[in-house]
Amino acid sequence: MKWILVLILVTSTTIGDVARSRGMKKHGEVREFHQGPLRTLYALWCVNKWVILSTFAMAISFFSFIRLVSIAPLSFAVPVSAQR
Repeated sequence: MKWILVLILVTSTTIGDVARSRGMKKHGEVREFHQGPLRTLYALWCVNKWVILSTFAMAISFFSFIRLVSIAPLSFAVPVSAQR
């Protein structure tokens, strides 16, 4: 069971990172930090399919990590989740 969770954790984290990168590159660099432009940027992120996919993938990654920690020793779960 723990190896299945490791596979889900690694796969969903990778998908989440790639999707987030692709979604954020679509909008480019944020240069104005005033209320109006930030509100527009947040609205664009909420309808961006890559950002939405990233959010769901990272949620799956988080919950699989929590489950992995509950069934495996912490000394196993934390290094497995460190992908960098």
